[in-house]
Amino acid sequence: MDINTYIIKGSEIKQGKNKGKAPLRFSFFYNGLRINIGADERALVKAWDISGQKVSRKDPDGVEINKRILKKKGLLIEAVQELEKKDVEPNQKNIKALYQIRIDEVFKNLKSVARPLKKESIKLPTTFWEVVEHYRKNSKNSKETIRKFKQVEKHLKEYNPKIDFKDFTEDFYNDYFLGYLVDVPICDNTIDKHIAEIKKICTYAITRFNHIPIPKDFLDFKRMYQNPFRLSLSWEEVKKIEEFVPLHKELVLAQDLFLISCYTGLRWQNVSKIKDYNIVEVDGSYHFQGITFKNSRSIQFVLSPKVVKILNRYKNNIPKSYNSDINKDIQKIARAAGLKDLVSFTKLYNGKPKVLTCEKWQKVTMHVGRHSFARRFLEMNKAEGALALQSLKELLGHSSAVITEIYLKLGDDKKNKMLLSAIE
Repeated sequence: MDINTYIIKGSEIKQGKNKGKAPLRFSFFYNGLRINIGADERALVKAWDISGQKVSRKDPDGVEINKRILKKKGLLIEAVQELEKKDVEPNQKNIKALYQIRIDEVFKNLKSVARPLKKESIKLPTTFWEVVEHYRKNSKNSKETIRKFKQVEKHLKEYNPKIDFKDFTEDFYNDYFLGYLVDVPICDNTIDKHIAEIKKICTYAITRFNHIPIPKDFLDFKRMYQNPFRLSLSWEEVKKIEEFVPLHKELVLAQDLFLISCYTGLRWQNVSKIKDYNIVEVDGSYHFQGITFKNSRSIQFVLSPKVVKILNRYKNNIPKSYNSDINKDIQKIARAAGLKDLVSFTKLYNGKPKVLTCEKWQKVTMHVGRHSFARRFLEMNKAEGALALQSLKELLGHSSAVITEIYLKLGDDKKNKMLLSAIE
């Protein structure tokens, strides 16, 4: 494996001790991908020998820098080989993580020789939940990443509070993903996130701790859904839910939150946290103002009289509730409202598609309200073309129009009818 070293000449030249110096970086190709990793070294720009891939004697520290570069290249190669040996994908993120560990072990220990540290017994994590805690404390995680894993943690502990790495076998995949989570009222793409989050912890354990064995078969599992099942209700079905009169008070909140999502397109995170400061009166009409919880984008739009009426019942302050509980109640309402048509969706098991069928109410969740709003918006404004798509992107708070274009896809039934009519 050939590792090139180059100097970043365009970077800002620092003053003082580092005046005239620029950072060095390693670059190499692996499986057709270009991997770039900082060398954590700085050299005089005028002293860099491009052809020789080294620092010349114009830099007083050139000899020492060259020795460290050579050592670091060796550690980088060792990191790649170790990942290959453990059957972990040597991508940029995994290589950089393991390489940094090796750098810390070699160079930080060398620096501490002159002043040895006190011997302290450092307990390394051994169980899955100990690694999770270590990951939280030592990794830079966004609020969205923390939120997603808390959701995974809740369901995983309900399934098996003592689960450990040794349990992540093929049987676990069948029991948890194809069994337990299927009966939990969450979206299909959320189930896919469970796989990604658990594998993230497994990869973290592999790259940081040599003493933790992890079954290879779980790391080989891929996403369950080739295309996550995105259900949207027709407006007639939304009306059925709106006209349904709940027999129990606890169902009223679920009905109201679902209808707000259908009439605004807001995600669960925004709907469930509506407060009076989100509702603003402008020229005699009420508007929603807020920040999307997923990507922190600002959204603002006028509220329909139906939504204003619902919010008035709660004095513009939605009470605290839990997504899983609300989804269960929504499914009860959808079932009572007669949403019993059969729907089909495809799961993948190690690349093999499996078609499953269920009654529609079983797949109705809060996110279905958002999908239903998007499809209705495009249907009613199709004459506007690209303008309608751009407006929907802003209303939904999407970061890219590519995501919004998902709602332009036709359902299979309509697509099949168009296909047959075209060849008659």
